[in-house]
Amino acid sequence: MLQDIGTRNAEKTAKSKAFASIAAFAATAIVAYVALDYMLDRSLPSPEEEYRAAELRGTITVYHDSLGIPAIYADDELDAAFALGFLHARDRMFQMEVSRRAAEGRLSEIFGKQTLEFDRLFRVVGIARIAERLLTEVDSSTIDLLEAYSAGVNFFLDETDLTLSIEFDALNHEPEPWKPAHSLMIARMMGWELNINWYHDLVMGSLERTLDPALAASIAPYDGTIPPSAGAKSPAPVTTPADREPPRRRAREDDPNEAPNVGAPESDDSPSADTSSIASGFLRVAREYRAFRGTRGTTIGSNNWAVSGARAVNGKPIIANDPHLAFQAPGKWYFAIIRAGDWNAEGVTIPGAPGVVIGKNKRVAWAFTNVMSDETDFYLETLDSSGRFYLYDGKYRPIAVETDTIAVRDSSDAVVKIRRTTHGPIVSDIGYAARGGSDTVREALSMRWLGFESSDEIGAIYKMNLASNWEEFVASLESFATPAQNFLYADADGNVGWITGGRFPDRGGTPPFIYDGTDAANDWRGFIPFERNPRLFNPDSGVIATANTAPLVDPGFYVSAAYAATSRFDRIHELLGAKEKHSEADLRRVQIDVVSPLAREIRQYILDAFERVEVADDNLEIALLLFRDWQGDMDAYSQAAAIYSVFMKRFVDNVYRDDLGDDLFTEFCYIANTPYRSVRKILRENDSAIFDDRETPRYEGRDAMILKSFDEALDELEARLGSDPARWQWGRIHKLTFEHIFGGHSAALDRMFNVGPFGVGGDGTTPMNTEFSFGDRSPMGKTDAYQALVGPSVRYVYDFSTPSVLRVSLPMGQSGNILSEHYRDTTPLWLAGDYFTITLDDASLRNPRARKTTIMPL
Repeated sequence: MLQDIGTRNAEKTAKSKAFASIAAFAATAIVAYVALDYMLDRSLPSPEEEYRAAELRGTITVYHDSLGIPAIYADDELDAAFALGFLHARDRMFQMEVSRRAAEGRLSEIFGKQTLEFDRLFRVVGIARIAERLLTEVDSSTIDLLEAYSAGVNFFLDETDLTLSIEFDALNHEPEPWKPAHSLMIARMMGWELNINWYHDLVMGSLERTLDPALAASIAPYDGTIPPSAGAKSPAPVTTPADREPPRRRAREDDPNEAPNVGAPESDDSPSADTSSIASGFLRVAREYRAFRGTRGTTIGSNNWAVSGARAVNGKPIIANDPHLAFQAPGKWYFAIIRAGDWNAEGVTIPGAPGVVIGKNKRVAWAFTNVMSDETDFYLETLDSSGRFYLYDGKYRPIAVETDTIAVRDSSDAVVKIRRTTHGPIVSDIGYAARGGSDTVREALSMRWLGFESSDEIGAIYKMNLASNWEEFVASLESFATPAQNFLYADADGNVGWITGGRFPDRGGTPPFIYDGTDAANDWRGFIPFERNPRLFNPDSGVIATANTAPLVDPGFYVSAAYAATSRFDRIHELLGAKEKHSEADLRRVQIDVVSPLAREIRQYILDAFERVEVADDNLEIALLLFRDWQGDMDAYSQAAAIYSVFMKRFVDNVYRDDLGDDLFTEFCYIANTPYRSVRKILRENDSAIFDDRETPRYEGRDAMILKSFDEALDELEARLGSDPARWQWGRIHKLTFEHIFGGHSAALDRMFNVGPFGVGGDGTTPMNTEFSFGDRSPMGKTDAYQALVGPSVRYVYDFSTPSVLRVSLPMGQSGNILSEHYRDTTPLWLAGDYFTITLDDASLRNPRARKTTIMPL
């Protein structure tokens, strides 16, 4: 299914620009790497560890299996939180350090001025300020948990004889003590990173302001938000001019649907939204921060499903989850098993915070997918001539201003001015050092984000870990606000359920992309009561599945306009509906399925476009033959999958770029959901002026654009892989590399820190999501034009009929230490679509041959 492709010739991206200082530390890193004996002795745990800690109430014993997965045995829950903090720090401290510093806006203290704009971004957004406030608001049990966890992290940092991982030596940096607020920052950063609807609002707002209204409405990835108006270009069929030379691959085209270029602008100036948009700096910095952290893809989707006992072969519920996040090294998750008082849970945890995020306990299992909720609104503020006051509710009010200082390594400190209105921080200042009170700027863009509100996600997750039935499970989510998730539920009694956990602003209807900030009527009216959050319990079908599409039942209030394309959801239901009863192995097969219903649909448009075309090229004939038998299988070895994917990238570029301009086109494609949904819409409706090529005097139409893009796809494949179509396998250009933050700067660092590349199947519309980007041009020499950016960050399947067996697959190992055997030991299994089995009975967990860590009270 998957194949090793070989080394990657990495291209510098925004990440490498923002992180160029790493090269200066490469020599230090390599020297440290060569000194393996020294590092192995000091940065890796020994087979038997024994420590004493004053903070403990009782003895902690941790058994580590052959993959480094810990089973924590403690006398009470707080000691277990201490142990989890210790283990996270021992195995993932550098990952935790970068995450908390990003949230605080303090990356530049260790990375220098290259990360200064990221620090400005998060000082303005105020993640650290929010976390400090939450410390005074969350439940006291959450504070106890966070303090115990922090004590465990600090015990590793201060009291053990283990050294930190090689990244700290390379940067000559020592981490500060961990505080409870840091864990709250980690949780809130998850809310920031998984909330992409704000990006959609700004881009679609630029689209609305830049294009003719009818054209903008025709390509918007939904219906009804942008109203059409007169003046749009419209197709009018005429025949091909007799003197036009046909493309080299086609001898004759009976009806390419070519028409005069009706309504085209007289001038040839392509629009450029990024230079004129008030939010362009904010968009740019946010995008570059994602690249810095290795998050270039933004589908950020997931799948989960559960079948009831009536739909299971063994008569008990089965639950499955594979959250789709950016591929990275080390991985996003850390697997742990906890046995401590009432806290008996196992599953994946987030380094930096206590709690099992996805997993199970003795009675209940749970799974997440992103709701794609719209948790952010923007307000266009009208300023007075001084730039110090903004108009709100009929009066000019003073802008709240504070200054903050950012320490910058090897450079002078930087001062950032943070301005706020009643709606929130002014984000249009981000990316423009000169902006902020200038008398030439009469408008500003402020942001209201759900993440600014009070909530207790860590406490909610902990209570969910303790739940024993549906009622307790639902109640645990009342304090969970962001990022809104589809919480899937199954229990030992045979029940299955689903609820949207999260808080939803009451806007009184569907919001515009950007509100008028002068009108108080545009403010949020509060929040939808938790009791109205959509939910299902034991549906008659016996099957519940979510995949980032609209809620399974109508919520009766606005949730989002930026859902995922339905292709993954449709394919999952195809497979779950194909048989009456399913086994645990059946659900594992669904997780690694690479068939795309969207590709199957678009394939037919391609075949129809060629129906009246006489083929004059051998490779075109072969390609069309392959397509006639192809049913959307995006296997790594498939030639049809490669042809289709290259065609899609060319089609999106040909259809959208000339109307949107380079900047807006890049933003439009940045969230892959947008082009996927838009392409499906314009192909079905076949009435958009977007099918016009502005470079020509005539209106091309849908089929002509399909023919052109298909020709170009074959040209590109020939240039990349040779003239023999047998070599055009999708996995040869669709590659996956698990990239470390140190990667992408030198071949030596890549070999040390990165894992891959590997050829993979799938795309952003298959159940096994392996999204690539449409936004960049794909020059022939660019080796990562089809790089897999997003995909399963863990695969997890649990069958209640075998309560002591859990199936898991992790793309990267448990350790973040590149010298550890557990840095990449799970990768081959994940690539093969296979799983490791965790046996959960005490005798197996307390294996006398397991590596053991004991921490005793003083």
